[in-house]
Amino acid sequence: MHPSKILLALMMLIMGLVTACSAAETPTTDTTEDLPAPAVSTKAPAEEAVVAPTAEPVDEVEPEAAANGTLEGLIHNNWPGVVAATIYAVSTTDNTVYFSIDTEDNPGGGTPYSIELPADTYQVYGFGIAADPKVNLAHTDSNDQVGRTLATVTIQAGETTADINLYPTEGNDCRLLDIPPAPDGRYTPDTGAPICAAAGATIIGTVSGQAPPTESVRLYAVDIANPENWHLMITPPTEDGVTDIEFTVGTDTADYLVFGIGLETNQYYGYTEDFEALTPVVAGKDLAINPIAIRIHTETPCYAFGIPAAPDGAFAALDANCDAYNAAQEAANADNPLTNIPVINKGPGGTISGQVCAQAPPNPPYAVYVMDQGYGSWAFQLVNGNTAGCADFAIQ
Repeated sequence: MHPSKILLALMMLIMGLVTACSAAETPTTDTTEDLPAPAVSTKAPAEEAVVAPTAEPVDEVEPEAAANGTLEGLIHNNWPGVVAATIYAVSTTDNTVYFSIDTEDNPGGGTPYSIELPADTYQVYGFGIAADPKVNLAHTDSNDQVGRTLATVTIQAGETTADINLYPTEGNDCRLLDIPPAPDGRYTPDTGAPICAAAGATIIGTVSGQAPPTESVRLYAVDIANPENWHLMITPPTEDGVTDIEFTVGTDTADYLVFGIGLETNQYYGYTEDFEALTPVVAGKDLAINPIAIRIHTETPCYAFGIPAAPDGAFAALDANCDAYNAAQEAANADNPLTNIPVINKGPGGTISGQVCAQAPPNPPYAVYVMDQGYGSWAFQLVNGNTAGCADFAIQ
């Protein structure tokens, strides 16, 4: 080979090796990092534009207040008619929380009241608004003359708690219980009389009217031998027509007359066995007598027996008036063919008995009638015939 050709090939080989080494030492660079991000449109095409709906106004909802309950009952006095009063319901969980209502004078029976208040437990008491006579009122846990305390009344939300009745805290020259001062400072309780002390004898029985319900009765037990020795009890009203009583009286053996007056009707009540007079009740120390039935004494058509005046002046005496009534009826019915039949005076519950006799045996059946002289009421009995000549009857 010609020497010049060998030299040219050698030079080309050397240049190729230099080029290859340069390529090996040069690092590779990612040129995409230096490029700007592609532009992206945030707008939708005009024909696809979305319009946000208009928001409707929303009424704000007030949080619902806790439901209240209702407390209601009657206010009674120890005599007919009820004075204006302020009644308080005081929370037993926080005695700074209370509710009150003022009532007006009521010449009739019990005064109704109603208080709306939150669910809680309360004690209910009150005060007569007038300074004289000073009256303290309380809803108590019992009707006993000794050991009464304020009752606790539970009020439920949305419900009415009824028959929360209040009565005066006075007894016979003593007070039945103490009550707190008015929570608003308007009244202080009357504490002039001593707390009633326990006595040994108890009269037990029932009080009833003509038909349910039975009203509250101002009831007295008066010592017959010593009328200044008397005892007072205010009986609660009942819906079933009969009020059970336990009447604490003196510690010494004595005979008592038990009588009173209804606080709503002003009608008289008394214990009698024959409806001809009040029947004495014998009470002894630590003795509970057999139950007695104290009934209303109505004018049907006349009062067959009298009722004494209240020993504390709460009501006047009631006089028997059947003699005057019968005389007036006989005068008015002088031409009535039945006036030749003898008049028999009997009060409510009395019995007329006798015999029906024929002129000679046998005795046929009879219908025997008893009617009052005004012919407003009557009763009858069918009497069976017999061969003895007389047949017995008894009509109440």
